[in-house]
Amino acid sequence: MNGDPADDPIRVFLSYSHDSAAHKQGVLALANQLRADGLDGSIDQYETSPPQGWPTWMLEEIQMARFVLVVCTPTYKRRFEKHETPGVGAGAIWEGAVINQELYDEFGRNTKFIPILLDDAEPSCIPLILRGVTRYHPSDPAEYDRLYDHLTGTPPAIKPVLGTRRIPRAPAATPLLERPGALPQTDLCLLAVENAGTPTFLGLDKVTAGATVIAHLQANRQQRTTPPRETPGRPKRAPPLRIRPNASSRHARSL
Repeated sequence: MNGDPADDPIRVFLSYSHDSAAHKQGVLALANQLRADGLDGSIDQYETSPPQGWPTWMLEEIQMARFVLVVCTPTYKRRFEKHETPGVGAGAIWEGAVINQELYDEFGRNTKFIPILLDDAEPSCIPLILRGVTRYHPSDPAEYDRLYDHLTGTPPAIKPVLGTRRIPRAPAATPLLERPGALPQTDLCLLAVENAGTPTFLGLDKVTAGATVIAHLQANRQQRTTPPRETPGRPKRAPPLRIRPNASSRHARSL
């Protein structure tokens, strides 16, 4: 080792219960495979009698490990959650207590403890406190590869570099005369727009489509097409009488 932590082997401790000889053999096979693949797998079956004693050995292994694989079975869950018969399964009970304490100290944040299901173990075997993280079935080769990627920090996919945001495209405007119920061109050309207090008549090419424009157009059109209302009770004024001059009068004026 050259002192760089990145060059140190990844320590992986396997916490499990001694359910049966077959189960112990399955856990040992997993530890052996991890070591064959370059990870520093650790298990109690590699030890005969640690000089510091089993409780301290288990405590140190959990504390020094980068990851702890929690091999879940109904028996392990029962002991992890302290529902086992008194005097039975002291090792798993002790390891469960240490794991619970570390999670408590981290306010529930878990980047270390990974639930493992071997053979036909069900997700219901996972202790409640560990159900929120990804679990693996390493008996399946594809699942073992996923577990190995997790332990080595290899994501399932590489996130691309964030690019430059595209310039938003302006929505395509529909020409006013193409809309249903559009006003004729003559009305558009006669639209008066108040600009700084001065009425200005705009041509068709400079009229902006919108609700305000349409409202002005409709009011303008209605004003031009609606006849003036008569005042009730007032008679119509007769047009002035015009007398056409006769021929003699015109002749007289020409003299």
